Amino acid sequence: MIDLDDAPLTPTRHQRVAVEKIVADPYLFLCDEMGMGKTKSVIDSACALYQRGEIDRVIVIAPASVVPVWIDPDLGQISAHAWPTVPVTVTHFHRRARAWHYGPASDTPLQIIASNYEYIRTGMRARSRHLPERLKTLLDACGPRTLLVLDESSAVKTGRALQTRACKILRAECGRVVLLTGTPIAHSPLDLLSQGNLLHTSILSDRPGVPCTVSSFRARYCVMGGWQGKEIREWIHLDDLQARFAPHTLRRLKKDCLDLPPKLDPVALTVALSPATWKLYKQMRDEMIVHLRAAQGVVVAQQVITKLIRLSQLTSGFLGGVEALDGVPTDRVEIVGREKLGAVMEWYRDRLDADPALKLVIWSRFRAEVQQIVAALREEGTAEVGVLWGSGTRAEREHALRLLHPQTVPDGAAVLVGTPATGSMGITLAGSSNVLYISNAPSLNIRMQSEDRTHRPGQTAACSYTDVVATGPDGQRTIDHLILRALRERREL
Repeated sequence: MIDLDDAPLTPTRHQRVAVEKIVADPYLFLCDEMGMGKTKSVIDSACALYQRGEIDRVIVIAPASVVPVWIDPDLGQISAHAWPTVPVTVTHFHRRARAWHYGPASDTPLQIIASNYEYIRTGMRARSRHLPERLKTLLDACGPRTLLVLDESSAVKTGRALQTRACKILRAECGRVVLLTGTPIAHSPLDLLSQGNLLHTSILSDRPGVPCTVSSFRARYCVMGGWQGKEIREWIHLDDLQARFAPHTLRRLKKDCLDLPPKLDPVALTVALSPATWKLYKQMRDEMIVHLRAAQGVVVAQQVITKLIRLSQLTSGFLGGVEALDGVPTDRVEIVGREKLGAVMEWYRDRLDADPALKLVIWSRFRAEVQQIVAALREEGTAEVGVLWGSGTRAEREHALRLLHPQTVPDGAAVLVGTPATGSMGITLAGSSNVLYISNAPSLNIRMQSEDRTHRPGQTAACSYTDVVATGPDGQRTIDHLILRALRERREL
């Protein structure tokens, strides 16, 4: 039994099990559902391993939006959970390196170095052994007594991605590794290949020291077909795949471990597009081209993926930001309708009348839509508004995170508006129990992660979720219906 009495917050039973597993296993896949305290378990484990003399460094690699969740001096997990008896130096490994110290003074503290996937991959070249200086510097900190933590490890599920290659280089030099994710399979079992190889080559490969290849993985677990036999038609022998991961995987669900309020099923807020907007939608759907007013020109979708994005934009009442308009690169956005915006503001006013202290999270996949709803909310002036998106400043992000954090939530009405691709991972928004999706990306990982920003420890009310779904003037189905159906089917898989 590991002594965890020095932990400032007593770990729960499931967190204690996680700590014991991390300490005992040099490579672990910690896949607890979002909101289970995986970060705390890693910090407690690192402190325990340091006291036992088994590690002297921890390297944390996470998405850029998640790094502050670890290292923020005020609301970060390290400041909250580092043991007061353990000397800890935290370094943000970035262009402008910053450092913090916790615990007693020491010449040999536990060094925690945090960086992001985007930063460590910059400068790498495909099919080249060249390593950028920043990766070489980080590699110097690796060794047999280093614990490598890959947070939101779905970021390394693509074996050929540069950030995955960078993490493989670090992993080869580190004595221990922990992969953290709440969604180990966001798309298909193929997501496990690269993550398994990063844990240890022996998990999926039967050849000592040789990682499993994509072709070997497919030969064992897939029935191939379709054009040139390259389409996965069926998954087989998944019991073998599960058995290979089982000794080094820990997966628990909130409903089995935490006493949280329920998570309600999503409901739909249906919005009919105007005949004018529906006409543009049908042009893009059928012809992959939209004819705007003469002064605005023509918008063309030359690829299917662009067409799908354009259709989603049209249901939200705008076009732009994906391709050039009239062949000229531009970020210009053309407003073609305000149906969703009007419906959302009417819904918001009704909810505010019922609860003057309403706390609300609004997610949109598009920056232009975020700008519109933020402007409308601020014009109303009935709530404090925070914005969470990739182009925001550090001050904007800190304000947004504090706005709906259970420890800093204001007394009056507050609304956080953001893009889930930026804000769906690692953060706590349990000060709100109401979540509204104006538009969805077809990514199950982003959807599930964003849902659980509110449904986590600190939540005191049942969490409700509302999807804004556009229809044609006579109730015709749109891309919104197809995306929600795809998300539901992937969740079922």
